[in-house]
Amino acid sequence: MLLINFEQFCQQEHWQHQPYLPLNTVQPNPDFALWQRWLLRKTLSHDQLAQFPAAAVALHQGWQQYHLGEYTNAFNAFSTCLLHTATNWPAINLDAALGICRLYTRTGHWLHARHWGLYALQLSRQHNRLFDISRSFNVLGDVFCRAGHTQLAHVFLMTSANVLPQGSVHKARHYNSLATTLLRQKALLRAEAVLMNSLYLAKDTEDTDSIWHALARLQWLYLEIAPGVKVTARFSAVLPAEQTPVALSYIELALAAMALNQHDEASASQLLLSAAKRTSAAFPVESAWFARCAGLNISPATTAFLNLPKQLPDTSLSTTVFDQSWLNAPLANEQLNWLTQRPAPLSAQRLLHERQYFFI
Repeated sequence: MLLINFEQFCQQEHWQHQPYLPLNTVQPNPDFALWQRWLLRKTLSHDQLAQFPAAAVALHQGWQQYHLGEYTNAFNAFSTCLLHTATNWPAINLDAALGICRLYTRTGHWLHARHWGLYALQLSRQHNRLFDISRSFNVLGDVFCRAGHTQLAHVFLMTSANVLPQGSVHKARHYNSLATTLLRQKALLRAEAVLMNSLYLAKDTEDTDSIWHALARLQWLYLEIAPGVKVTARFSAVLPAEQTPVALSYIELALAAMALNQHDEASASQLLLSAAKRTSAAFPVESAWFARCAGLNISPATTAFLNLPKQLPDTSLSTTVFDQSWLNAPLANEQLNWLTQRPAPLSAQRLLHERQYFFI
């Protein structure tokens, strides 16, 4: 038996997304803090989760496992959540759809990722959820950028940023994403300008992750326009005390490519080994790439992550798009299976090529 009024809280949360209703309409409730922890994906105990509907429990578990890098378990949890589509609160369905889209994106199944991203976008628009519309455009930008459709990715990411209100705490992250597409398009000076905006906006808002991810992109940028520049030295005044390991590994891979261009194989090998040792299970696919670059064995679990079951969204909801090219752009699945194959000889060109498969 449920001990909190989940439906009531969801109804109140939905109306807060509407521009014509004041935010103070949510009335105090002793169970509200527990529901809010669920909404923010905070850790919940077994007894706390027992107070929520089954779909809400599965959704919460899916995101927890996603952020731990347990992609197979996360996929199963999101799929379980969507078994209740007809009776779920709409935000649960679109959040699970975004979760599956993220999983397919990160594991190289970009054709299926597009289906789930467009499905989530349709649900978000249908229920007038502005922040979720932004999230849907953002993940579609990620998909199309990795697949090499940079013009479409640029459109998605610009739309994602523009639908958010001014002053959003997520602006720095959007700038980092936009810079990635500009780097792919060789609009290098524009990319640098966007990354500098991101860097100092993130500094002002104390967004540590965005600072490090801006620096990682700047390092790859300087590989092309300012060889020899090290971002950790140039921007030492803004370096946070807390580090973001995966971004630091990206920086080291760019520095390794720089060393290889200078025929300094010893320094490159040392940097690649450092990158491979720093990462964690929270980023299993990226960690597999770092290990492969360093000549190390990748985790056996990587093969399972790269072969998630193929599942399409409910086709009873028609998908309408503003531009038919969103559907016509060629995409494919299994685009990261090369991670399990024998690598080509190490070179800067190889690192630059393989980087295209990641959102950096």
